[in-house]
Amino acid sequence: MKNILLKSTIFSTILLFCLACFMFFKINELPKKNSLSFKEPFNLISHEGKSISEKVFTLRPTILFFGFTNCPEVCPTTLYEISSWIKELELSNNQIQVLFITLDPNRDTVPKLDEYLSNFDEKFIGLTGDEKDIVELAKTWGIYRKIVPIDDDYTIDHTSTIFLINKDQTIKGTIAYREASEVAVSKIRNLIKIN
Repeated sequence: MKNILLKSTIFSTILLFCLACFMFFKINELPKKNSLSFKEPFNLISHEGKSISEKVFTLRPTILFFGFTNCPEVCPTTLYEISSWIKELELSNNQIQVLFITLDPNRDTVPKLDEYLSNFDEKFIGLTGDEKDIVELAKTWGIYRKIVPIDDDYTIDHTSTIFLINKDQTIKGTIAYREASEVAVSKIRNLIKIN
């Protein structure tokens, strides 16, 4: 009886050791926190008519938001909040940039984006382009986008997450819609500090 108990204990110990080794190596294969990277190539047009590629992320830390100019509440609220956080932190053009990528490129032309963004901080760069390219780019970022018909027009349901991106194109974090201002400011401050 003791022999069977001893053999069972040894077998269980070896099995647990093998399982622990397996889990250790599998966990080390998972992406590390803050290592999520989006280097998907794109070529869009800014609100100033300039060609912009994914290399824009390497210039300085970036706040990224997907939205559209006809958005009735979420987009203008979010862009206003971003403007106020930048102002509170007294960030210069060399310290931060804000990319606003339209999810409605058919209506959000270069002149329309230029006019819309004149209501916000000068660090904002509006991006538009071919609808197919915008939809593909939004998908790579996990952005939900659905066109919703209303009367003779339409609106767009979409993800309202703000992304904070390091200069090495990794994601530092996110800010949720209507997240507490002091938390958002702290996240942006940390983004600037590590870049």
